[in-house]
Amino acid sequence: MQVPAVSIAEGESPADAVVREVEEEGAGITARIVRSLGLESYDMWPAKPEGSVKTSYARRSRDGWSACSPTHWRRSLAFNNILAHHIPQLARPEGAEDRTALPVSGDDAEAKTQVSELVVRLGFDTVDAGSAAESWRTEPESSAYTPLYLADADTPDQEVMSALSGPVSAAALRDALKRVERVDVAARQF
Repeated sequence: MQVPAVSIAEGESPADAVVREVEEEGAGITARIVRSLGLESYDMWPAKPEGSVKTSYARRSRDGWSACSPTHWRRSLAFNNILAHHIPQLARPEGAEDRTALPVSGDDAEAKTQVSELVVRLGFDTVDAGSAAESWRTEPESSAYTPLYLADADTPDQEVMSALSGPVSAAALRDALKRVERVDVAARQF
């Protein structure tokens, strides 16, 4: 499991931060680390001047431990277009009329299925957002990014981080993914 948006408090280990964040944001989920797979530095969002670190942890499967080598990791992307505090606000039981959908993208069909099953267990429907190469459709400034999940679509940019959430159906998410235009991240000016 990769936990991409974890804030690490001063003096806190990455593993402790992951457990804390999952338990804080996970609506009653109890978390524990079974094995660290290591750290991977990356630039999560070119608008951020600093880099970020992905922290990945192993899970136990019926066949044993998942591979430790990053070249053998089976990746699938989810929860990358929604604010962390909106996750518990929008989680609903299966069949709820106001159940929200989240995109899942990746190149490994089995990994996408496993991630989709986890997303469903956490209270969301899923929409196949294509391959890893197509995951740009859910990056900042796209029509399928965070503002889609705001209760008020006219929320000013400076208030987005504290804004209330609003449900997004699978049909609305599919529509947002269809009409998204690729953002020229190199042209961004701040």
